[in-house]
Amino acid sequence: MKTSYVTRFSYAATDVAGQLVFCWVTWYAAYFYSDVCKIPAATVGTILLLARWLDALDAPIWGLIFDKTTQPVGQIPSLVSVAFRTICHIRGVNVFNARA
Repeated sequence: MKTSYVTRFSYAATDVAGQLVFCWVTWYAAYFYSDVCKIPAATVGTILLLARWLDALDAPIWGLIFDKTTQPVGQIPSLVSVAFRTICHIRGVNVFNARA
């Protein structure tokens, strides 16, 4: 089955947008940790590198979990989704409440 050019472009556009958002978030995290929290730049770089490695290792595992899950409302279990959003919210609040 061949996909249309519009479909291909939409996939490419969302991928580019995701990468742009990732670049901005990573840049801001590096700025925040190094300039606001006064963590050395080498340590910040190491933390961000380790986070990318961890993400590369656990993404296929999450993909398998989501592919094997079947629910009437969709493949992503609602409990996992709510837990993930809660953890991200708590981490985000804690980062911005850090004392310099």
